[in-house]
Amino acid sequence: MRASRIDLSNTPLLAPTYAAAPQLIQPDVFRVRGVFGLRPSLIAFDFVFLREQGTWRPYGISIEPQQIATVQPGPVQVGPKPAAPRRN
Repeated sequence: MRASRIDLSNTPLLAPTYAAAPQLIQPDVFRVRGVFGLRPSLIAFDFVFLREQGTWRPYGISIEPQQIATVQPGPVQVGPKPAAPRRN
């Protein structure tokens, strides 16, 4: 992560995009996965929390930079024109 030299200072200001709904893996183990959409990179995260004495505490943290895929727009699909309304 340090070698990538990505500025993480704006990360707390961004809402994450979750890869899946949060999961209760075991009665006391909770998992959250997703990405923060920094530009020009994404920061993928996988957090695991363990419930101890009534409090959820970080148990496992994985953070990985990823490149944003460049999506080229495809050709515009044009359908048939709607029929003109009839006049009686």
